[in-house]
Amino acid sequence: MSEGVAYQAGAIWSLFLGDYDGETKIKKLLEHGDFGIGTFQGLDGELVALDSKIYQVPATGCALDVTNQENTVPFAVFTKFDNTVKPTEHSSTASSFQEFEKIMDELILKEHESLNYFYFIRVDGTFPTMKVRSLQKQVRPYQRLSEIQKKSQVEFTYEHTKGTLVITRFPTYLKTLTVPGYHIHYIDDERTIGGHVLGFSMSQTAQIRIVQCKKFNLDLNETVDFGKLATDEATLDGDLVNIEGDRK
Repeated sequence: MSEGVAYQAGAIWSLFLGDYDGETKIKKLLEHGDFGIGTFQGLDGELVALDSKIYQVPATGCALDVTNQENTVPFAVFTKFDNTVKPTEHSSTASSFQEFEKIMDELILKEHESLNYFYFIRVDGTFPTMKVRSLQKQVRPYQRLSEIQKKSQVEFTYEHTKGTLVITRFPTYLKTLTVPGYHIHYIDDERTIGGHVLGFSMSQTAQIRIVQCKKFNLDLNETVDFGKLATDEATLDGDLVNIEGDRK
């Protein structure tokens, strides 16, 4: 059993409301871990990090290694991933996002006995179908993320790819701070394509590693926008459904 520390830059509710000016440099993220997900300044693509490398998947859908660049992020979640964790061989197919969630919940309960902690999950496997998205870079004045998604989301569907799912699973009680439930990004083995996962199917050849975190460190943005934001829980719930609810 492996335990880690979850580190997060920014809060999900501020991202939902349009706080896209990141202050945290990706080099700082690597001080806190080598595995994680997030987005970049101005929502300029999806962030996928594994094996101490950080990749940016912009609206072109093509992954870029930005590990040594000066990019900043408004939101990211990282941990130091223990790759010595013995992988669990996935023994059945998953044909939908919901089926995968059920499989993963059962596996977490089997290995860690609780869904109330924070989990980072690495899944290496073959994916008969993979549907991902990215967003076009935004400029001021920023709109709410739910509005941007309608106009600026770019989707890609791939068949028979091999790669890695980089996953966080956080409990519902943290829904104003981070994405509750499963939040999944993908990158292929060649590190050429990826994005925020909307749906997929998985073959039985997958290997799954889980790191449990009982500590959560948070750095809030110190932007002018963050200091002026105001919202309510009902609004956030609606945004979460609109933004994450189209998974298949």
